Amino acid sequence: MNEIYDEEIKELEDEILLDMQEDDAEEYEDAPKHKYKKSTIIAIGQDKPLAAKERHYVSKEDFFNAIVKRKALLKTYQEKLEQGLDVKKPQISNEIGEYIVKICTNLSKKSNFAKKRYDGFRADMIGDAIEQCVRYIDSFNPEVSNNPFSYFTQTAYYRYIDRIKVEDKETYLKYKSIMNSLVLSELSEQDTNENAEHIHDNIELPDISHITEFIEKYERLQAEAVKKVKVKKKSVMDDIFGD
Repeated sequence: MNEIYDEEIKELEDEILLDMQEDDAEEYEDAPKHKYKKSTIIAIGQDKPLAAKERHYVSKEDFFNAIVKRKALLKTYQEKLEQGLDVKKPQISNEIGEYIVKICTNLSKKSNFAKKRYDGFRADMIGDAIEQCVRYIDSFNPEVSNNPFSYFTQTAYYRYIDRIKVEDKETYLKYKSIMNSLVLSELSEQDTNENAEHIHDNIELPDISHITEFIEKYERLQAEAVKKVKVKKKSVMDDIFGD
């Protein structure tokens, strides 16, 4: 995984754990029960109802145990296959599925991904992350790590990044097309003018600052990314062949 994001992922894991960690369970168990409808108006000074524990709570220990159980089922499945028996691969349990959905959904609420510009494809980010986690569910090795929460948070995070890159590229191409169309339209109108020799100096476009700002930022980030790759390649070559 790209080490550029490692520190950011660690911060995200810490934030999510504040919402999900086992220590928070006592808060839900000890707090008084409230039964409010969504439309209920809470008066000033009145205690605010807590969300149901099961709504967003993920136990790392339970998640790990669920993975261990699945590994045991997979082992039995493989043994039966080797015996020539006709067996079906065990399905992912509802418990594991719920943990994955909660992790991927809660990740979308963190500041890194809570920007308004992501609203248009937030559901796609969550869906992509869930799909990726399910695809690699059996890649987690409980003999190497006891923290599937961290593993799948990272998996979801990088899938979010991939979706954002795809959406940003599509937006960039769309904006570039708009810019080119506006320029060509303006040039076409000024071609009929008697002072056509100065058309390049007199092009007037509507207020599209949000478009130009996005294009400039996208191109700058792309240039920086290319520069980092070149520096990294040079560093590797220097390590191999020396200065």
